Amino acid sequence: MDTRHQQRIVALQQLFSTSFTGVDERKVHGRHPIVGEIATHLKEIDALIAKHASRFPIAQLAKVDLSILRLSIYELVYAKKEPVKVIIDEAVRLSKEYSTDSSYSLINGVLGSVVKDLPDEHEIST
Repeated sequence: MDTRHQQRIVALQQLFSTSFTGVDERKVHGRHPIVGEIATHLKEIDALIAKHASRFPIAQLAKVDLSILRLSIYELVYAKKEPVKVIIDEAVRLSKEYSTDSSYSLINGVLGSVVKDLPDEHEIST
């Protein structure tokens, strides 16, 4: 299995666990570093989710889907280490592995909508 995929799985699992207690940047010590970074930008990330998944209020999203969206939006907007296509493909793959059969289409749609609002430097590259 790809090392980056394994790292995303670890981050996803930790984000998922914090979804029951709240993501607080002061309480993420010992966790995957990206979880702390997500906690730092959580309000902005959740605002993007609320804007681009307006039919699904955050409180009604499945916790695993919310965790995948938070991770992926962090990677798209803040980390910018991978091409957009790779981040979206990974998010869809995670949703197929850990969520319901139909969640991947929600994840793909929300992330596609987020990407359309990003500045041009985020153009999809392969």
